[in-house]
Amino acid sequence: MNLRMKLTLALLILPVAPLPAEAQVPNSVTPQPAWMSILQQAKALHKEGKFAEAEVSARRALSIAKGYGPSDDRLAANYYLLATIERDRAHCTGARAGFMRALAVWERQSNPKPSYLFNAILSAINTASECADYNTAEKLFRAHGAELERYRSSPSDEAKLLTLRAALARSRKNDGQAEALLRQGLELLDHTSGSSTLELAQMRSSLAVVLGKLGRPAESLAESERALALFDQSGVRHPAIVASLNNAACALADLGRKDESEHMFQNALATASEMYGEENRVSASIMLNYARVLRENKQAPAATAMARKGAEAFHRSLAQDRGIVDVEDLRTNGK
Repeated sequence: MNLRMKLTLALLILPVAPLPAEAQVPNSVTPQPAWMSILQQAKALHKEGKFAEAEVSARRALSIAKGYGPSDDRLAANYYLLATIERDRAHCTGARAGFMRALAVWERQSNPKPSYLFNAILSAINTASECADYNTAEKLFRAHGAELERYRSSPSDEAKLLTLRAALARSRKNDGQAEALLRQGLELLDHTSGSSTLELAQMRSSLAVVLGKLGRPAESLAESERALALFDQSGVRHPAIVASLNNAACALADLGRKDESEHMFQNALATASEMYGEENRVSASIMLNYARVLRENKQAPAATAMARKGAEAFHRSLAQDRGIVDVEDLRTNGK
């Protein structure tokens, strides 16, 4: 039995780049106090894992930032932060649109920072891939791949590109190539001083997914455990922890360690519900995987109930996701 879920690289393998996500404002810009105060509140709530509250604050800040002009750094930074929050809430459509809006704002500038452009493009493609919208991910990569190569500027950027290519390889069912790319990225970060612990954790979580797909559950479990240890070391309450817990539960099930798998699924579901609520595709996917384990453990009534709950939550999450995008905002601020 292979329980690896499509959440796979999600939340995971492709980290959101820190600079725009932190909504830094250039020294040449004098922040409006009310906007900065609200934005800082959004950032603090996001860091604490209070995503719904963070989104509310980010949208309040955005209503102010829209008055600064269509090429203002504050508008772009606000879009980027809001997109990051939506991505961490698994709101696929809104997150991808937000990253593209940020990109459009920066591209209107006469001399945009290459790192901002790189991060916005990468995050948009990553979001599509994480949400299993592989056609969009491939389309965006074909359109912007040359720009990513041109704008990259550090070993960390190179590692991000490798993880992106791994995600695209997985979408083409080439898990062997995905493993090679992820190991190349890990080796690069291991030999780079100051590498982000969080980024290493996400890459190991992604590698665990690939190893599970390749039918190597013991190695997959080991990578998930390494990822969880790194998340703990980072001290950051990051959504990718949920994916690592799920991946560990899948590996335990594949190894026949059913009781341990159930316990891990319970942990993953509790963490996901706390972070996202149950009306979310991440929580729903865990429920569906957990239902399979319950069925294998001869707990048919519980399995049926969990599968029904997961399917209903998944369908409701899709409906919510379709309602995220502000069409008028896209019309006025998109490219």
